[in-house]
Amino acid sequence: TMVFYGDDTWLRLFPSGFFSRSEGVTSFDVRDTEQVDNNVTRNMRAELSSVSFDVMILHYLGVDHVGHS
Repeated sequence: TMVFYGDDTWLRLFPSGFFSRSEGVTSFDVRDTEQVDNNVTRNMRAELSSVSFDVMILHYLGVDHVGHS
């Protein structure tokens, strides 16, 4: 069971249903270094409370955006 949270580009790279659970956020607003990461952390906390996955991928966009800025 794989779950993913972060940059929605990942969801376009893999076929529908590849991840059991996922939530993507848009990566086009490079000035947003906080809200996108809050979304990833919110989902991570919920996943860790249930631990019903084998692999969890978290793409923190804020760090990525700072690097591009």
